[in-house]
Amino acid sequence: MGPAVFAPAAAEEAWYFPPDLRGTFAPEGLTARQADEALACAWEYLRTIIPAYTNRARYLALARLTAVSTVAEFRGEHVSPLNSPVIAGYDTGELLATLFAGTAVHDDMAREYYSSILITAEKSAPQGNAELLGRYTAALAHSPAQWFRIRDCDAQARLFIAAALACNDIEDAWPTEEQNQILTEICDAMYDAIAYHKHRAEGEICNTFAYADADLRHHTYRTYRDTLWNIDAHWADVPERIPVVNFLRNIAGPIHMTMRRYRFVEDGLTIGIPETAEIVDQARDNVKLWYRFGPTPQENNHYEDILAARDRVLFPGFAEILENAGPTCPDCRYPDRYPPPTGRCAGVRVCAAHRAAFDTHLARLPGRARRVLGL
Repeated sequence: MGPAVFAPAAAEEAWYFPPDLRGTFAPEGLTARQADEALACAWEYLRTIIPAYTNRARYLALARLTAVSTVAEFRGEHVSPLNSPVIAGYDTGELLATLFAGTAVHDDMAREYYSSILITAEKSAPQGNAELLGRYTAALAHSPAQWFRIRDCDAQARLFIAAALACNDIEDAWPTEEQNQILTEICDAMYDAIAYHKHRAEGEICNTFAYADADLRHHTYRTYRDTLWNIDAHWADVPERIPVVNFLRNIAGPIHMTMRRYRFVEDGLTIGIPETAEIVDQARDNVKLWYRFGPTPQENNHYEDILAARDRVLFPGFAEILENAGPTCPDCRYPDRYPPPTGRCAGVRVCAAHRAAFDTHLARLPGRARRVLGL
């Protein structure tokens, strides 16, 4: 593996990652320092959420895929899986094959990955396709189940669950669809409860509490944490489930302290402090590789090009979700401009009935988890 790369940054900041991670990484539009920060960010994320592995080649492939995802989060105009699998200097097709080839989930996880970086890049790019953004925004608010499936993809949650298993050479214990739904909902809702103010600073459209009542963040986190520990108690001695619970535990909280992408140190060793105008400006300037959602919608053929490549770049069912999406509720307020006002997430301002449906869905998680996971 060799000694770690030390990439000096601003005062009192340094980035570390193994030297064999860089490889052919050459992201367009980034300074050398930003490229090093993206690699370090990817490495810190991976080491935090999947701390143990038995297959170094798969682990390195996942780290490189994560570096590409990181670039997509703040410099999306340079990331697209439509025309070539080579992105930021990496052949993502080869990396996905290294990670999943020969497994039952290879094709589905490749589509999951490409769906995620495609939409993530669309959000962070200065210009986005008007039809895609409109349909995607409406789809998020349609129903709790649909929201969590799209958020699952946005966060690459089921992808990392599968990758955690693959990196530990576990190829015969993939979660079922129902299990994936529960597991990804737990980690995404807990992450969103903590990241709420980060997401408001970014003007994000993908936060659970942009649709559920934001005042439920504390109660939801406690309820979902209780369920997480229930799962952990049942799975802690099951070898093929240990990588899964390690992922859930770490993405649900610890990454906000251990990763330098978050503001734990800058905010006085505190989590969840409301964003300020200064932090919003920093997000716009890509400090900590954050971004500020605010694309200028463009009328072009990009959406049609995506649909034409649906079997490669959209997860199964995603094209149908987008095609059926639109301003279907007369009481919800669908956005007509980006970005949102300061102090809000972007996206649909859901009506009272829709918000109540989201709140009820969150309240019923413990029972759903017991039924699906046999707790």
